[in-house]
Amino acid sequence: MTIEVYEATLTAWKGIAFLLAGTLSFIILFIVLRFAAHKCKDDEAVVDTEHWGSFEELEIIKIIEETDTIKSFRLKRPENKTMPAFYAGQFLSVQIGNSEDKVFRSYSISSSAINLD
Repeated sequence: MTIEVYEATLTAWKGIAFLLAGTLSFIILFIVLRFAAHKCKDDEAVVDTEHWGSFEELEIIKIIEETDTIKSFRLKRPENKTMPAFYAGQFLSVQIGNSEDKVFRSYSISSSAINLD
């Protein structure tokens, strides 16, 4: 009887130890990820305060055929202004055509926010 109680107590303590280890691992991972996210917010690639306010005419300076069905377009702003900063996952809304025959499309930004070449 004493051995069974001892084994049950030992099993319970092992369970508590695993629970505490898992909780501690979660807390450490949470802190590390929060620190990394905060550091990314301060990254110089996204410090630019300029934003798109409305539609702006852009010039296509290069078309890169990535695959048979995918093309990348290099765009340039008028007067050689720099492009506003962007985050991963953002997109451009593009308007093509005149005032009577407009077509709107959205395209993902596929270049790096840090390396803009």
